[in-house]
Amino acid sequence: IRDSVSRICSFSSDKLPKFLLPTIRANLASGGSIEYATLVVAAWCYYSDKQASKNGEPLDIRDPMREELHRAARETKDDILAFVRLEAVFEDLGRSEAFAEQYAEMVRRVYHASDVRACMAALV
Repeated sequence: IRDSVSRICSFSSDKLPKFLLPTIRANLASGGSIEYATLVVAAWCYYSDKQASKNGEPLDIRDPMREELHRAARETKDDILAFVRLEAVFEDLGRSEAFAEQYAEMVRRVYHASDVRACMAALV
């Protein structure tokens, strides 16, 4: 997570669907844990929303979907699942009840703590 939240965040919308989302889908299908993976997605939402590090330093987000991600992430305060409803990235994953519940919990944690490292430490 630390590497994914640097001053330059590049092309997450290309990487996460290829690497992280298949893991979430596989674990949902097998009954495995999705806790850590949904924390990563919640952190991505948080940083897409705030566009700043935990210290308030601006992030240079280099992603072709930057504006769409930011817009959906900003809606999180009114609709906690807005970010994962971006079908261009998440396809139908946002409609999975198990994923949606876990993701919503992680979003609450991240937005409350504003510290992804503390959220991860709490899970371990």
